[in-house]
Amino acid sequence: MNNNLRGPIPSSLRNCKSLYRVRLEGNQLTGNISEAFGIYPNLNYIALSNNKFYGELSPNWGQCHNLTSLRISNNNISGKIPPELKHATQLHELDVSSNHLIGKIPPEIGVLSNLEHLNLASNNLSGRIPNQLGECSKLLDLNLSKNKLGESIPLSLAKLHSLETLDLSHNMLNGSIPNSFNNLQSLTVVNISYNQLEGPIPNIKAFHEASFDALRNNKGLCGNATGLMPCAVTATSSGRLSSVSCIFFSYNHLRGSIPGEVCNLSKLTELGLSQNNFSGSIPPKIGRLSLLSLFLFDANNLTGPIPISIGSLHNLSQHVLVDNSLNGATPREVGMMKSPNMLDLSINQPTGPILASMGNLSNLLLSNNLTGVILASIGNLIKLSTLYLFENKLSGSIPQEIGMLVSLTKLIFFDNNFSGSIPASIGNVTSLSTLYLDQNMFSGSIPASIGNMTKLVGLSLLYNHLSGPIPSFSNLTHLESFQMSSNHLGGPLPENVCLGGQLIYLGAINNNLTGKIPSEIGVLSNLRHLNLILSQNLLIGEIPQQLAKLLSLEVLDLSHNMLNGSIPNSFNDLQSLTVVNISCNQLEGPIPNIKAFYEASFDALRNNKDQCVNATGLMHCVVTAVSNSVGHRKSTKVIIFIVLFLFGLLLLLCIMAGSFLILCQKNRTRKSKSMEAQLGDFSHCGDIMEEYCMRTLLKARKISVPAIAFRRLWSCL
Repeated sequence: MNNNLRGPIPSSLRNCKSLYRVRLEGNQLTGNISEAFGIYPNLNYIALSNNKFYGELSPNWGQCHNLTSLRISNNNISGKIPPELKHATQLHELDVSSNHLIGKIPPEIGVLSNLEHLNLASNNLSGRIPNQLGECSKLLDLNLSKNKLGESIPLSLAKLHSLETLDLSHNMLNGSIPNSFNNLQSLTVVNISYNQLEGPIPNIKAFHEASFDALRNNKGLCGNATGLMPCAVTATSSGRLSSVSCIFFSYNHLRGSIPGEVCNLSKLTELGLSQNNFSGSIPPKIGRLSLLSLFLFDANNLTGPIPISIGSLHNLSQHVLVDNSLNGATPREVGMMKSPNMLDLSINQPTGPILASMGNLSNLLLSNNLTGVILASIGNLIKLSTLYLFENKLSGSIPQEIGMLVSLTKLIFFDNNFSGSIPASIGNVTSLSTLYLDQNMFSGSIPASIGNMTKLVGLSLLYNHLSGPIPSFSNLTHLESFQMSSNHLGGPLPENVCLGGQLIYLGAINNNLTGKIPSEIGVLSNLRHLNLILSQNLLIGEIPQQLAKLLSLEVLDLSHNMLNGSIPNSFNDLQSLTVVNISCNQLEGPIPNIKAFYEASFDALRNNKDQCVNATGLMHCVVTAVSNSVGHRKSTKVIIFIVLFLFGLLLLLCIMAGSFLILCQKNRTRKSKSMEAQLGDFSHCGDIMEEYCMRTLLKARKISVPAIAFRRLWSCL
């Protein structure tokens, strides 16, 4: 056993007449199995599984009267099962699975009254299951799977009261399971998948607790088991449900295809199969249910196109097919239904344009995979009250004809690739309560005509490329949610944008808003989320005290602006506040004495001018005040010291300068006296100089005077 033995069995083994037990499974042994072994009267056990033996089973093994176990699975054995095995009456186990056996199962096996384990799986056996198998009363395990067995399951198998495991899967069995199978109370494991069986499953634990994989891919099984439809639905041919008007099997674990018999319930008006695991296509004859007003097939695994026959359901008011894998173009007949109805194909794979013939639809929901553009013909859908085209790949601009849908109450186009400006004609749809255009590429300004939608409750324009000022929407008195974050909006936030008083959510994150926060926001008693002032806004001034009137406020984010001053003391009244962010401003002073501020992270309070109190990263206000006072006294002393120092230095410079001047004057006097003493010896030099000057003067006037006369003249002078 598992010794990696190779090659053929020695011929001398045939001479071992006293051979009692053979275990050679899990090797690489080869050779013709009928020639390798002879007749062994005492042979009790033979195991040759998982080798490479070939040839046919020898009928001589029937002469091994003491044989209790014959295991030759997973070889290359061919031919038929020899009926002579009936003589091995002590046989407890017969396993010839995973070979190439053909032909019928010999009825002679029924003689083996001691047989407990019979495995004939994974061969090419054909024909019907012999009735004689029911005589193997001790049988515990019966595996006939993966063959080509046909016809019906024999009634005699219900006599196997000791049977614990039954596998008839992957055959061609048809008909119903015998009612007598209810007697198989010892049965614990069953698999009858991949046949053509129909009708109710036995009312025993083994079938009720069987997984869907053990029952799947049959013609029409029903009953109380995971994935099966109740038998009452599939038994319509008997007329027991001919007068049923409503069927709801939603929120179960039903599997397989939707039985076509449902289409025979002519009185049916409502059919709900939502939230199951149905697969396959919608029954093409669904159009026979002429009285049907509602069918819900959402959240299954349905595939294929929408049947054209649905167009015949003129009484249908609502058909929901959301969250499946339906594909193909929407049939033109769908749009020709006479009754107002809803078509929900969201989270599917529809193709093609939105049909103008859908003019009778009141609710159209298409999401997930639509491409292309919205045509001007959408204006023909004048009865639409709901239009959901979200999470698609639609592009281009929204046509002006959208303004013709005057009955529209909900318009949801988010998460597409729409571009261009939002058409001003959208303001003509005054009945709108919900307008979601977010996550697109709209540009230009917000149309002021939106202010005409006096019934508007939700408005979402975030994640676009909108610019310009925010229009005055003072007429939107019912507005509860206004989201305009992540655009390029500028200018101040209008004071009257919130005067309706019903606003619950106001978001203007990541814009270029300027000016002050309108104090009028304080009238919004319902406001729970204030996200006015996040990154890349330019709001200035102080935080209005009126914000403290928002007693229901839960989230306050005023970060990344240029707000200054202190936070109003009245903010201590905001006990509902749970999340706060005032970082990256110029705020100073104490933060409010409420939990939201005390438990705020440092990142939510950082980068301000001078804030304090017992919060993460902030100093206590008393410490800050003392520090400021001490710092002030210290700075005063420093200034006085500097002034005195400079004054003393200046005085010293003046004294030094005066001393220097006095010293210089004394030196000059001494030099003058010394010079006079020196000049006393040359007093005649003064006369010489005087004479020189006079001569120069006379010469300039061209008067010639002799030297003697000159001396006389000069002496007279």
